[in-house]
Order: sequence, then structure tokens, then C-alpha cells
Amino acid sequence: HFTTQRYNNNDSGFFGGSHSIRSSRPENDHQRILETSQRFKRRSDYDLEQAIRDCRSVRDIVILCIKEESNMQTFHISTCWCQVSRCLSKNKKELKENPGLLNHLLTLTVETCDKMGSRSLSTTSHRMAKIGLASELEVWNAVEKKAVELTAHDSKDISNILWAFAKVGRKSPVLFDHFSNLDITHMDTFNSQDISNTVWSFARVDHRSPVIFAAAADEAIKKLETFTPQAISNTIRSYVLVRHTSPKLFDVMAGEAVKKMSTFTPQNTCLTLWSYATVGHSSPALFDAAAREAAKNMYKFTPQYLCNTLWSFAKLRHRSPELFDAAALECIQKINQFSSRHISNTLWSYATLNHPSPELFQAATQQLSKDLSSFNEQNLTSLLWSLAVMDCEVESAVLVLNHILDCHKSKKLRFSNMNRRQLHQANLWVAMEHEKGSPIPDDLADEWRHAFTTPQGRTPSKFRTNVISTFQSLDDYDVLERIICEQTGYNIDVIVDKKNGAEIAIEVNGPPRYVERDLPTGSTVLKQRQLSNHPGGRPLLSVPHWNWNELGNQAEQQDFLLTEIKKLLSKVL
Repeated sequence: HFTTQRYNNNDSGFFGGSHSIRSSRPENDHQRILETSQRFKRRSDYDLEQAIRDCRSVRDIVILCIKEESNMQTFHISTCWCQVSRCLSKNKKELKENPGLLNHLLTLTVETCDKMGSRSLSTTSHRMAKIGLASELEVWNAVEKKAVELTAHDSKDISNILWAFAKVGRKSPVLFDHFSNLDITHMDTFNSQDISNTVWSFARVDHRSPVIFAAAADEAIKKLETFTPQAISNTIRSYVLVRHTSPKLFDVMAGEAVKKMSTFTPQNTCLTLWSYATVGHSSPALFDAAAREAAKNMYKFTPQYLCNTLWSFAKLRHRSPELFDAAALECIQKINQFSSRHISNTLWSYATLNHPSPELFQAATQQLSKDLSSFNEQNLTSLLWSLAVMDCEVESAVLVLNHILDCHKSKKLRFSNMNRRQLHQANLWVAMEHEKGSPIPDDLADEWRHAFTTPQGRTPSKFRTNVISTFQSLDDYDVLERIICEQTGYNIDVIVDKKNGAEIAIEVNGPPRYVERDLPTGSTVLKQRQLSNHPGGRPLLSVPHWNWNELGNQAEQQDFLLTEIKKLLSKVL
């Protein structure tokens, strides 16, 4: 530990190698330090602080600490850490080449920690975290002990100490609970950066504090205009990570983000959109503004940012053809840098929004032949489902199905019921739509079909109930509710003509089935295609919600349904 590694015990130099405890310093080094201290006149506090700032390497700082140890005040220690941080930002190799270089300064910090005030403690912990000193448990324990003893804190000090512990991954329930009580009374003194850092810290260590997040939301709304793009994205993301809902905060933050969207970095854009999509908070103005800016700067987006941005649009069913066209070109250029998750989530986004991009899908499927071992269950499922929705070259799907079969035999993969439902659809696409021999054996295909046909326990919508009741009011037709299509396994409603026994499948499509008017989602396209294309399939009548909403009474609804049935049967005949 660093408390026993203060001085070197070999001849290779002052730092590095094995170390002895403090009482066993090498005599030659010990004498040299004493002689130097005797010759060295006592500096004033200001001169010593300036001398620390004048150091140009970590080694110089540590040597100065040793020479001036008796003159060191607590603020000198924090100044040392500030200067260490500056030096390492210019020469990161110095600490890697000398791992024990900071041992003396760490020891001094532990020894003086109980004398530190709020500002020195804040600065010291902040700079240690910035350097990345996560494994030095003794110094963090000392900081924690002193922090909870202090009752008077500046808002900046509170946010910096919490940020430091979160940055190095130090979960400290005692510390975060202590500051939870302080933060409530201090929140009106927090600026936008303090608020952002505080909620980020709580989220980073997964410390739930509804009171803090509620108070932070109220204060953030008051100081909205001072939030930078990074503060906006970090704040919103923090609320998502701790699952604290604040619709008003999300609404006003979206408005502020729209005003400042031209200054957002790809990371700010990606994290903000991801946060809104994850909690399902729709904000068309925000997504439109983000799409305009992102389309112009798509070359700046990494594969991670591309993937997550596209996923966010798809998750909220927000269509942006210009963005998706520009992103497709960028994805193709960077496809070799895409991970398995990037590939599957990107294709899923295009398929979900029913946005064709043959060139992108071709480039992505060419990557599949290189290696499928890095794809997990969700990646493989999303990939296959996306290929099925966009009706791509079936050979790529067969390749993936063969891989899944191999993993199934070796029991390497375990698919969830939701995965199995989508795998059933993909297998239908290969075996039924393309009449291609699927490599999936009957027992595994039956397992997927069983998951697909198992009721999900969803409550029928009022829209569907209204449509079915109108069908039931027609004298010439009987209605069969919730029957399973034998060929596909889909759950459908069927009407039967009493005169000739002809059957028509009914698909009641509410708002969730569409990206926008006249543009169905990928899942809707796949279902309608598979219900219509199987041998001996029933004619399929789709009832869109916007047509139905324009009808005034049941008589108009009956006329509408009879007209649609007549149109459908004339096409079939």
C-alpha cells in the first residue's frame, strides 16, 4: 500500500522499485533530505503555492513535497493535486513509467485529510478522480470520513466531491445519504453545472434519492437557459438511469435543446435522444431539430453514436428520411468498424421504421460471413427479424439460422420468449415466403411457434372492440374472434360470409401499427405480408385507424366496412 511505499529501497533512483516503511528510510536519502531542509529557508504560504504551480513534472512536485513537508498546509496539498493533474495531461506516460511516484503525496493527503476544509477536500478529491486514482482505498476512506463530518459546504464543493466518488466508481451510501440532506437546503445555490454533476453522480453509483432528483428538477427548470449541451444531455440521462420520471423537466429541456442544437456534439445529441427514447418521452420538435443538424454532420458520428441515434428515432417511431438516408451512407463507409450490436440495432432501426436501404443491408450482410460468434441472442434475433421485414436476400438468413442451430445443439445460446417469437417470423419468411428449405428442425421450429402463439395477455383496444362490434351488427356476416391462423400462427379475427362461407381475415390497425399515416411499421408490413402470402390464405382486410376516426356513426361505419369488403373481394376474384 502507498503508506508503506513512500521511499525507494534500492539504488536505482529515488522512485520505483521496492519500498520500505516510513521508519526504515535509506540512511543516505534520509540524511540528504534533512540537510536540504536545514539549508532551505521557510517559504511563505504564497511562495510555496507558487513553487508548486511552477513544477513541470510530477517528479518535481513530489520532490518539493518532501522538501517542504513541514511547511505544507491543506490548501498546498490540493494545489499539488491540481498541478499533478496538469502535468499528467501533458505527459501521461510519467505515472505509467513510475507507478509509485505519487505514494508520498498520497500519504501526505491521508495524514492531512482530517484538517481539510470543504474547498481543499473538494479540489483534492476532484483532481484525484480526474487522474484516475480509483484503487487507493485509504485515501478515499479518509476523504469520505472527513466529508461526512463537515456540515458547511459550498454547492461547488458538494458536486465536486460526489462527482469524484462517482468517477472512480466508489459507492458510498453514507456519503451520498449525507449529501442528500445537505443538497436539499443548498439546491437554490447550485448552478447548472453543479446540478448536472450532482444528479450524474447519484446515477453513476445507482444511488436512488427521489427527493434530490425532484429538487434538482425544480431548480434546473428555473436555471434552464444556463445549461450547456453537455449539461442537458448528462442531466436527462441521469434521470433515465435512476428511473426517476419528470415529464415537466423533459419537456422544458427539449425546448432548450432545440434552441442550442447547433452547438451539440454528436455525443450530446446521441445521449439526449437515447434518453428520451428509452423512457418513451416523445418530443417531435427535439427530434426534428436533431435530425437536421445530424444529417449535416454525419461524418462526425462514430458507429456507437450512429447506432444509438438511429435506434432512438426508431424506438419513438419518429420518421426522418433525410437523416436515415445520410446515415446509411455513413454506415456503409464505417461498416468495418461496426460491432455485432451496432449492425443488428442499426438494421432493426431501418426495419422498424420501414425505411428501405438495400445498399446498407447488403453491406451489413456481407459482414456476417466473416464472424457470427460475437452476436448474442438479442443481436441474432434483431438481425434475422430485420432481414425478414425488409425481405432481403434469403441466403444471409440461412447462414444465421445455421449458426443458431449449431449454438442450439451445443447449448451456447438461450433465447427469451420474445426472441423466439421473432425467430418464428424469420423462419416463416425463409420456409414459407421464399419456399427455401429452412435448416431449423421441426422440434425447434415448433418451440418457436409455441412461443409465438402463446397469448400475451393484452387487453383489446377500444378501437378493435368497436370495429368487431360493427362487423357483428352486419346481418350477412358472422365473426370469429381471436383464432390462430394454422399456417402462420398469427392471432387474427375472421368474418364469414353466411351465404357462401367465404372467410376474410380482419386486421385492425391502430396508431402503434403506423410510423405515420399511410406508412405502416416494419412489424405491420411483415404480418400483413405473411398472412397474405401463405398458400390458401384468407383475403386480408386492413382497417386503418384514421379512416375509422373520420366516420360519424354506426351506419357510416357499416357502409365503410361493406365497401371495403367489396373492394377486397373484387381484387381477389
